[in-house]
Amino acid sequence: MSSGQVSAELAGKVAIVTGGASGIGRALAEKLTAAGARICIADIDAEKAAAFAEELGDTACAISCDISDAEQVESLIAQVIAWFGRHDIMHNNAALLDFESLAADKDMRTIPTDMWDRVMQVTRRGTMLGCRFAVDQMMKRGGGSIINTSSMVSLAVDNNIPAYSTAKAGIDLLTQWVAAKYGRDGIRCNAVRPQ
Repeated sequence: MSSGQVSAELAGKVAIVTGGASGIGRALAEKLTAAGARICIADIDAEKAAAFAEELGDTACAISCDISDAEQVESLIAQVIAWFGRHDIMHNNAALLDFESLAADKDMRTIPTDMWDRVMQVTRRGTMLGCRFAVDQMMKRGGGSIINTSSMVSLAVDNNIPAYSTAKAGIDLLTQWVAAKYGRDGIRCNAVRPQ
């Protein structure tokens, strides 16, 4: 599909992209917008999210959200429904990838325990919370689509980032669990593994 070409499948659908202000999330939001979807850019960086939503136009909104905070994730989905009247697609893309966590995540023996816990809290727990509250709303609507961003490091040992790799492997299993549990309710759940 060329840029600017609207997809019949996505036209008018409402998608939330966490970590949507930069990187993979930003690229995905651009593609979804070009395909006719309305987008919520959810990101911990409120300024960057707002600037990007403004670039996308009146079919986009921005909401500041720390995905490790259950109340913020629940509120995120409620705000999107209040804004657009529906919620069809949840892309759980955000993860803890700041310089401090990556610098510490070199060896299981040396990573501070609180940093290990923080990687799990943001990357793995944050994805679970996105799934939890999206499923709650999608059950009421009769279905929807959840996409979780995993990683190639979830499939094979990467000796440089044990906490991140472990978190992403957990997301793979969570994705399978959600798909098996709620597929009959019309909720699809898939993972993507960017290289």
